[in-house]
Amino acid sequence: MCSSYNWNGQREASPLKVNLVFCVDTSGSMSENGCLSESQVKEGISAVLDSALKVASAVKGTQIGIAIIGFNSQSRVICEPREINSTSVSEIKSKLQSYKSEGQTKIISGFDHATKTLESMARQNRKAVQVLVLLTDGEEGNVSKSDVASIHTRLAAIKAKLFAIGIGVNHKKETLRLIAPTGGKFTGTYIDTTVEGQSIVKAISTVYQQAIASFSQLVLVSSQLAAGTWSVDGKLSTRAGEESKCELGVLSEGKESVKQITIHPEKLAERLDLAELSFQLSFTDPTGRKGSLSLPWNPDFIIDPKIIADTSSVGK
Repeated sequence: MCSSYNWNGQREASPLKVNLVFCVDTSGSMSENGCLSESQVKEGISAVLDSALKVASAVKGTQIGIAIIGFNSQSRVICEPREINSTSVSEIKSKLQSYKSEGQTKIISGFDHATKTLESMARQNRKAVQVLVLLTDGEEGNVSKSDVASIHTRLAAIKAKLFAIGIGVNHKKETLRLIAPTGGKFTGTYIDTTVEGQSIVKAISTVYQQAIASFSQLVLVSSQLAAGTWSVDGKLSTRAGEESKCELGVLSEGKESVKQITIHPEKLAERLDLAELSFQLSFTDPTGRKGSLSLPWNPDFIIDPKIIADTSSVGK
């Protein structure tokens, strides 16, 4: 027995409030010897600006702040914090396109400067989601745990989300894993753009979707069905206390997602009236608020395991 649900990520919630700081490697290697890293970074950030402008224009009260910090041997401001609107996007793009990559790499200089910038933006808008995105192709290996730990403490204080995007085969993976650890008191997300199917533009887009305009922690729960008796798109449900669940991942705001829920009659222990069956969908919206929806089962039938068992016997 199958049923499909289509949820388009629309919601009744407060307008989106986000502060986003890009910390961009502007060392010479980003543009040397025909390297396209610089142009791809600019393309990716420009796409984010366009998407953010659409959201800001469509939803009254939306506040999306953007800043861009560059670094080589020292840090510098490429674009000071600006709130997204039709005028500022043009100005930000102009500043973004005008910077040139040259010099050596000192990641901590840029990372610290970007953190200070995000802290300042957070003080101005404490209700916003705080996001820092580091992009580098550098080989710098003298990043210390103490330097990173102190910055992590500051980012944790403003509840910031951290993404580290590694560019090019020579980027120091160990350094970026140190900067954006997957475990510990503070965690981040490291994205390696050298793996198959990944790219700089795609990585930046992924960060935007995950950190700014996405419903996360989507979980479908049933209090009426036991674990293993139903599945979503072929993924069997698991036990969750006295209930059962299937984790659905992430859904971008405004995007459509069709999920097929399948009940496996042969695994049921007792008679089930589908007219009384419903699921609960829980999620975290783009503003960080928790929400839930009740999803009733569509078909109006009764499944009786005894009948199924008898039919199986006859078949044998």
